[in-house]
Amino acid sequence: MKTSQEMMLLLKEILEKKLDKVAPDNFETLTLSELNLDSLERLTLMVELENTLKVTIDATWAYDLRSVGDLAEALVKLGDQTRV
Repeated sequence: MKTSQEMMLLLKEILEKKLDKVAPDNFETLTLSELNLDSLERLTLMVELENTLKVTIDATWAYDLRSVGDLAEALVKLGDQTRV
């Protein structure tokens, strides 16, 4: 089981290595819209998360998430569900 902090590191890694973006110091508190990802980049992020975490992410799943920190927490919970 990954922790929220490990999810943050994973998100930063994907952002920097796969999407060629720089994660700012306040990364965890940014809103998802502040990441300035276009539709292809958002899709790439979700596919990378699915492949790395071995989960399936529904397209509507992230609509209620506001910040990158919220996303990390939700990924922890999603990962827990797949191991039940």
